[in-house]
Amino acid sequence: MADNIFVFKVLFAIFIFNLKLFLFSNNCLMKVIKLILVFLQMTLLMISCKEPVKKQILTTNKANYLNKGKSIAQATQLVLGKNLINAIETKGITNALEFCNEKAIPLTDSMAIVKNASVKRVSDKNRNSNNFANDLELEYINQAKIEIEKKGSAKPKIIEDNNQVITYYPITSTAMCLKCHGNTQTDIDSKTLKMIKTKYPKDKAVNYLSNELRGIWVIKMDK
Repeated sequence: MADNIFVFKVLFAIFIFNLKLFLFSNNCLMKVIKLILVFLQMTLLMISCKEPVKKQILTTNKANYLNKGKSIAQATQLVLGKNLINAIETKGITNALEFCNEKAIPLTDSMAIVKNASVKRVSDKNRNSNNFANDLELEYINQAKIEIEKKGSAKPKIIEDNNQVITYYPITSTAMCLKCHGNTQTDIDSKTLKMIKTKYPKDKAVNYLSNELRGIWVIKMDK
């Protein structure tokens, strides 16, 4: 930002100097040359003014967007968690699998409407085909895995996309997650595993360990 201000001051000083030369010059050719230079410098001034403002918008509000996105992700997780626990307490783990298969995405979409944002969960090892991460999301997933391995946790990420802000938040596996996403030999019972294979023939979301990155929240918000 400081560098841009310095460039602006230098360009503005040169602009004023050339403008004076243009106004007080008697030579027609010199006037034309100076007019061209003045025009070019005005263009550079406009560019140097606009660029830092665009960057500053995101920098100033970065914390606000991250907090807002986190709040949306947590609220959605709370709704999904309550319904999932209720499904388990009612009919067991297989019923929870039914819930995830039929109601998880519609509930997430409903929260998106309530929060006026785009809300989704994605993974590099997805169970539902609609939850596979795109290239940008995979980039964050790989970064988050490294952070969790080294530090035990991963920081969220924020990017700017035209008139939207996109935030990413890690989802790590818990003991309850492992009942459907853990080791296929020791964590997931045979009845549940059979149902997973029936409902998700191309399932990749198994053999996770506790506190391992299982996916991410992706929250898109308008600026």
